[in-house]
Amino acid sequence: MRVLPLPLVLLVSLALLVLVRPQPSKDTTFHEEDWLTVIGTDSFSPGLTDKEIALLASQGVSPADLALERRDESLSIKIKGFHIARREVSAEEYAEFLASDAAREAGIPSPPGWKGKHPPAGTEKLPIRGITLEEAQAYAAFRRARLPSEVEWEFAFRGATQWFYPWGNAFDGHRAVTSVGQPRPVDAKPYEVHGVFHVSGNVAEWTTSRLAPYGETPRPDAPVVVRGGSFRDRASACRLTSRRGVSRDARADDVGIRLVRDQ
Repeated sequence: MRVLPLPLVLLVSLALLVLVRPQPSKDTTFHEEDWLTVIGTDSFSPGLTDKEIALLASQGVSPADLALERRDESLSIKIKGFHIARREVSAEEYAEFLASDAAREAGIPSPPGWKGKHPPAGTEKLPIRGITLEEAQAYAAFRRARLPSEVEWEFAFRGATQWFYPWGNAFDGHRAVTSVGQPRPVDAKPYEVHGVFHVSGNVAEWTTSRLAPYGETPRPDAPVVVRGGSFRDRASACRLTSRRGVSRDARADDVGIRLVRDQ
């Protein structure tokens, strides 16, 4: 038997290690330009002032909805800087997760209406929907990200302007997917404002927060807040302060995901 010289044996061994060594998973879905950088603050108060509530009530917004949006002036929240995705997660991106070892080991099922691990033909670019909070969080972890709190969500899109909508204080039906039969693709124009898609309408977006009046401790069984309104909602439900509670186990077909990454 021919014996290889020791240096050559070492080189061959190192080459084999490089070939068989498990490579770290790479997130090829999102790139730097896909994230909006949000600068933190030492003090942010979510919700509407009494003056804003009076104005919206005069425009016909439901008093019951506005009650949950009333600002607690004593509530001042410190927010660390973060990055928030410029678009919602698409069905084809979620399909990549379902095909992964992480989803299989966690026992993540396919959303309703899917054929195995594949979304229905023609819906690949539409936002993922019909998934529970736990499944949304598992997807976020797969992408090395997380879901936002509702205060982070509101601060990202309203903190600098205090507008009712991403573009101003008056609803613009050309910039929001509302009161229609189904959502639009996650990067569909003209539903882009300041480089971010579908902040108002399309699908509502999971947060990690429980629903309760501002300043009050939520009940342990309180529903989870979703933000942004959906394709089924009226314009008033797509304001930047609108809050809606959904059971964490619900598979609502108008609720999806927008990711956050810490700085």
